[in-house]
Amino acid sequence: MYRGNVHFIKVSTILALVVLSARPLRDFRLFRHAYAIPFPDRYKNYQDLAFHEIEGWDYRVVVRDLRSPVIVLALHGGKIEHGTSQLAKLIAGSDWSYYLFEGLKPLDNFSLHITSRNFDEPRALRLLRWGVTSISIHGFIGEPGRETIYLGGANRTLIALFKALMKAVDPIIEVDESDKYPGVHASNPVNLGKNQAGLQLELSEALRDRTLREPELMRRLAWVARGVMSRALNCAEFLQK
Repeated sequence: MYRGNVHFIKVSTILALVVLSARPLRDFRLFRHAYAIPFPDRYKNYQDLAFHEIEGWDYRVVVRDLRSPVIVLALHGGKIEHGTSQLAKLIAGSDWSYYLFEGLKPLDNFSLHITSRNFDEPRALRLLRWGVTSISIHGFIGEPGRETIYLGGANRTLIALFKALMKAVDPIIEVDESDKYPGVHASNPVNLGKNQAGLQLELSEALRDRTLREPELMRRLAWVARGVMSRALNCAEFLQK
């Protein structure tokens, strides 16, 4: 569908390359993400984003629907929170469905970030109807060099299981919970499966960078995540909140 603002968006993208190259602005953005300074999303929901951005140019949606009981999500994939798409696909393997919302811009992809509780992209919501439970992969900046995973989601048992298994597999990585990223809101897609309670993983930038440099580390993280979710499917108690 033709949109009258296509040329304007292309020009604005070029201008963004110039403006965002300024070091002070970059430093401010890093500081804000590292310490979770409140800063509103540019768009309030997907409809708002889709009106201003071009699918296939600024972002893309990738869906693999296998009607599996576990749905793997990367709501801020691609260049929004780098490394999350790759980990999500590895967790999904060949037998689980996945959904990726990926930023494609040369810069300022965080402008495509929609807070999870407001994330209502229709293809994601349709896919989640088929799943029993979900695991959602996210990223945050964090402190330089600090490799951290913050756990969230409405399923407390999944959180405890992931924490225990991850610490046994790789005790160097810090695994904990944080009030900044609870992931418990009822409209958060990770909690929209049939059991209404999933598992949310927030990976620090230092950890995501290392997973991209060291594929074996990413495979270990995926193995832990698959183990946790598989056990949930086999034990009714793990599907409770």
